[in-house]
Amino acid sequence: MPDLTTERLAQLCFDTGIVSTQDLDKVWGEVGRHDASYEQFSSVLLRKELLTNWQLERIASGIRDGYFYGDYKILYLVGAGTFSRVYRAVDHLSGDNAVRAVKVLRLRYSDDISATEQFLREAQLVMPLRHPNIVPVQHVDSQRGRYYMVMDFVEGQNLRDFGKLRKHMELGEAL
Repeated sequence: MPDLTTERLAQLCFDTGIVSTQDLDKVWGEVGRHDASYEQFSSVLLRKELLTNWQLERIASGIRDGYFYGDYKILYLVGAGTFSRVYRAVDHLSGDNAVRAVKVLRLRYSDDISATEQFLREAQLVMPLRHPNIVPVQHVDSQRGRYYMVMDFVEGQNLRDFGKLRKHMELGEAL
């Protein structure tokens, strides 16, 4: 168990913007305000899908940012490459809870003009394209010096992992 009290966890969930006051009140109501353990409280947050395991682990580790990019609430890390990380996210402001992928340029490249230009060029090249085999990019922006792009979320594995499993593909299948 992390060195967080139940009250501190609730405060951090609110401070990071992940859980609203109204939702926290419902959780407190369910677990009992005075005698709830950290495990009980976090269990209710997870069960009600107010928090993901990824978010809980980050909060317990002392990480206070990276939960939102623009209108998108980050749920968990999907994959990582050399230059960026891809997260599963939802548009928390629209209320439609449409699942999106948010690709974020790694912090170590934020001040690298060449890497930043390459990241932005990738987004600009893909945005106008519409093809069943190309994941559409809807939005590109930056927040606190971190560049990100918002794309449709595609369930399944990435191409690198698929290639490792299949070893060999016919040309038609690969295209």
